[in-house]
Amino acid sequence: MALPTIKTKKRYNILALIFGTVVINYLDRTNISVAASAISESLELSTVQMGLIFHHLVLLMRHYKYLVELL
Repeated sequence: MALPTIKTKKRYNILALIFGTVVINYLDRTNISVAASAISESLELSTVQMGLIFHHLVLLMRHYKYLVELL
Protein backbone atom coordinates (compact mmCIF):
# COMPACT_ATOMS: atom_id res chain seq x y z
CA MET A 1 0.00 0.00 0.00
CA ALA A 2 2.96 2.36 0.37
CA LEU A 3 3.59 2.39 -3.37
CA PRO A 4 0.66 4.67 -4.37
CA THR A 5 1.67 7.32 -1.81
CA ILE A 6 5.21 7.39 -3.20
CA LYS A 7 3.86 7.92 -6.70
CA THR A 8 1.55 10.65 -5.43
CA LYS A 9 4.44 12.43 -3.68
CA LYS A 10 6.52 12.28 -6.85
CA ARG A 11 3.65 13.72 -8.85
CA TYR A 12 3.26 16.62 -6.44
CA ASN A 13 7.00 17.24 -6.50
CA ILE A 14 6.98 17.34 -10.30
CA LEU A 15 3.95 19.63 -10.25
CA ALA A 16 5.72 21.97 -7.80
CA LEU A 17 8.83 22.00 -9.99
CA ILE A 18 6.80 22.86 -13.09
CA PHE A 19 4.93 25.57 -11.20
CA GLY A 20 8.19 27.09 -9.96
CA THR A 21 9.61 27.07 -13.48
CA VAL A 22 6.52 28.84 -14.84
CA VAL A 23 6.70 31.50 -12.11
CA ILE A 24 10.40 32.17 -12.78
CA ASN A 25 9.72 32.38 -16.52
CA TYR A 26 6.87 34.85 -15.94
CA LEU A 27 8.97 37.03 -13.63
CA ASP A 28 11.87 37.01 -16.08
CA ARG A 29 9.70 38.15 -18.99
CA THR A 30 8.00 40.79 -16.85
CA ASN A 31 11.32 42.20 -15.65
CA ILE A 32 12.65 42.44 -19.19
CA SER A 33 9.54 44.24 -20.41
CA VAL A 34 9.67 46.69 -17.50
CA ALA A 35 13.37 47.34 -18.03
CA ALA A 36 12.95 47.83 -21.79
CA SER A 37 12.14 51.52 -21.44
CA ALA A 38 15.22 52.20 -19.31
CA ILE A 39 17.40 50.15 -21.65
CA SER A 40 16.13 51.96 -24.74
CA GLU A 41 16.67 55.37 -23.11
CA SER A 42 20.19 54.62 -21.93
CA LEU A 43 21.25 53.14 -25.28
CA GLU A 44 19.21 55.67 -27.30
CA LEU A 45 17.32 52.97 -29.19
CA SER A 46 13.97 53.39 -30.90
CA THR A 47 11.04 51.08 -30.27
CA VAL A 48 11.65 49.38 -33.62
CA GLN A 49 15.27 48.69 -32.69
CA MET A 50 14.21 47.32 -29.29
CA GLY A 51 11.68 45.09 -31.05
CA LEU A 52 14.39 43.74 -33.33
CA ILE A 53 16.66 43.08 -30.36
CA PHE A 54 13.92 41.21 -28.51
CA HIS A 55 13.06 39.29 -31.66
CA HIS A 56 16.64 38.14 -32.09
CA LEU A 57 16.85 37.19 -28.41
CA VAL A 58 13.80 34.97 -28.84
CA LEU A 59 15.34 33.35 -31.91
CA LEU A 60 18.59 32.80 -30.02
CA MET A 61 16.77 31.19 -27.10
CA ARG A 62 14.73 29.04 -29.47
CA HIS A 63 17.81 27.71 -31.27
CA TYR A 64 20.12 27.62 -28.25
CA LYS A 65 19.93 23.85 -27.95
CA TYR A 66 21.20 23.46 -31.50
CA LEU A 67 24.10 25.81 -30.80
CA VAL A 68 25.04 23.80 -27.72
CA GLU A 69 24.95 20.55 -29.69
CA LEU A 70 27.49 21.98 -32.14
CA LEU A 71 30.00 22.47 -29.35
